[in-house]
Amino acid sequence: MKKFLLAAAGGAVGTLIYTGFFSDTHALDWYRAAFVGCGIGLVTALSARRKNSTPPADRRG
Repeated sequence: MKKFLLAAAGGAVGTLIYTGFFSDTHALDWYRAAFVGCGIGLVTALSARRKNSTPPADRRG
């Protein structure tokens, strides 16, 4: 859960900075930031879960 929150917050803040400074309107896009943050957090949580899983019994060496 900690990795999810850190990655989601980082992705959301990065998106807000990008839309605030580099977009044509120079406005913060909160909905995009929330969507990107949740997506990055989900990918991070799933990849961490996959790395921590044990290999099948026949592949242990």
